[in-house]
Amino acid sequence: MISLAYKLEMDELNKVLAGGIREGESIHIFGPKQSGKSIFSYQLSIELMRKSRGNVLFIDTEKSFLRGFHQYWTEVFKRRFNLDFDVLEVNVERYAPVKGKRGRREKMEVLRVFESVLMDLGIKYSIDALERAVDLFLTGFELKANNADKAVYVLEISNAVKLLALLGVEGTLEGSGKQVFKVNNLIDPEFSSLAGFIKERGIKIVVLDSFGMLIKNTVSSDIANLPTRANISNQLLGRLLAITTEIDLISMVTNHASQDPSTKRLMFFGGSPVGYSFKYSFYMKRGKDQNSRILVVYRSPHLPDKSVEIELKIGNDGFRLNR
Repeated sequence: MISLAYKLEMDELNKVLAGGIREGESIHIFGPKQSGKSIFSYQLSIELMRKSRGNVLFIDTEKSFLRGFHQYWTEVFKRRFNLDFDVLEVNVERYAPVKGKRGRREKMEVLRVFESVLMDLGIKYSIDALERAVDLFLTGFELKANNADKAVYVLEISNAVKLLALLGVEGTLEGSGKQVFKVNNLIDPEFSSLAGFIKERGIKIVVLDSFGMLIKNTVSSDIANLPTRANISNQLLGRLLAITTEIDLISMVTNHASQDPSTKRLMFFGGSPVGYSFKYSFYMKRGKDQNSRILVVYRSPHLPDKSVEIELKIGNDGFRLNR
């Protein structure tokens, strides 16, 4: 069965997307800082929210969306697309599952038990140390947010290991110099906490902004840690794209542009395994003046790589074609 293509305002984009973007498809947008990747992905998500009648989940790895970014652009896109919606923060609540039972122990309950035992033993402790110890037992996750008929849900998360846990990969990042990611438990991504929240809230569009910053915040850039970076990156994208196809979502991931250290060739952060995980990949760069941008079609299944460039301009109401 061929899914419906949601046609976008920009005809040139529709041509690249073979008539429009479909549910179950993924888009990768990479480029240098301040090229407009976040604005462009937010604009597309609101346009798609209006056309698909689904909600949006915006995963903010830089913690900038709620702190200023959306205050201007949300009102702009509400007017542009004639759509009223709420912007709601998503909170992650952790708990300790009870073995062999359908129960749970809340964090405060576990903390009280730890405090009582340590006091009985006469052991001194700091609150920070106690929090870290208790966190080892809080392996259950629940996402909570206020309800709304039409909403952009914003999840702030700056650690890839924590996002993996929400996607059903429970693991620990060990070591200070050379780091190793060890998987402790795996859950089918469709039954993960994040997938459950997406289905419960009628979400159709997921934006991850940005992938590069998420990995950089989690694993140090030492050469010895490149295998660990690759492991976490592959698991994270594999899980995200799995729920994209299984739940019929549209996913957009922004990423940083980097340079191959040997060839000096422009590439996306994470290398080919990252960029070629997506159906479509775009490179956004600055044009001739301050308000112009070039969207290079880096990869599309039915076009030669880097064969199409779309000229854009950014104004007070977002991106439009530069005619």
